Amino acid sequence: MVYAPIVIPTLNRKEHLARCIESLNSNQWAKYTEVYISVDFPPNDKYVEGYHQVKDYLSELETNFKGLEVVYQENNLGPVDNWHFIVDYVGAEYDRYIFLEDDVEVSPNFIQYMDECLERFKNDENVLAVCACGEYNEDVFEYNVAYGYNLSAWGIGRWFDKDKEIKKNLRREYFVKKAKSFSRLCELYNMDPGLFLSLQSLIRRKERIYWEYQDELPSYDQLLKILIVFEKKVAVFPTLVKSRNWGFDGSGVNCNLDEESKSYRVEMDSSHQFELRVSNPPSVVHVRRKKRIEDLVRFLVGVIKISWWRIVDGT
Repeated sequence: MVYAPIVIPTLNRKEHLARCIESLNSNQWAKYTEVYISVDFPPNDKYVEGYHQVKDYLSELETNFKGLEVVYQENNLGPVDNWHFIVDYVGAEYDRYIFLEDDVEVSPNFIQYMDECLERFKNDENVLAVCACGEYNEDVFEYNVAYGYNLSAWGIGRWFDKDKEIKKNLRREYFVKKAKSFSRLCELYNMDPGLFLSLQSLIRRKERIYWEYQDELPSYDQLLKILIVFEKKVAVFPTLVKSRNWGFDGSGVNCNLDEESKSYRVEMDSSHQFELRVSNPPSVVHVRRKKRIEDLVRFLVGVIKISWWRIVDGT
């Protein structure tokens, strides 16, 4: 068995980070696992108190991990670059990795699930990632993993060689070209209306999170979801949830306050053991998002905006 390293970028959310670390530490496979944490430098005074709380917590931390390495940044990188930093940091030694945001809590068999799936599907060219949660369908409960067309970043395992292939398409020109096809836009909308809105934000440069510089893009989860649709790839997900997210409390960069969110109340798998059971070929499950009239209106307006933008931009 190859044991993947776990990488966690963080800054000032000590309570979330402690919950994440403690849930990982309760895994029996923690003793086989190296954990790498990158603590970003505060961008302004708002983050200083939380930053020092994180430093104090980590300085006194004792775990069951095979190894724990903490890197403190001397300058503020921002969430995307801090994420890239810690992933690249382990890339010289490993061929795979498990990525966690600091607001994710995991199940007691999360690490074993990730390691076994990363090994089982490493040579499957159709699989871009292993997710800790995702699509669900009682028809696949005879097995405990399946393929899905969606992707959740609330605990995700990936391979560096596949990431390298992915990056070939992580350019704005790729998505602009795909957006020229009305059938492609319809395909994306039918899969998930939210993905169409993300594509619109990306190609029109409406949100900083979707692009870095020139035409290069970060390996962001929404981009991977769009790639899965366009490239007809899949992600692996468990039929029993292995993680839950506590980040909708308004403390994060990408998630606004959502008091109605049930993401942290999801019932996780409580077992400490995981034994991979998968059909051959694996079942493919997709729960299509329910469409509302508002979604259709946004889609049609979005198509018009994209068409007008292409005329103005000359693409």
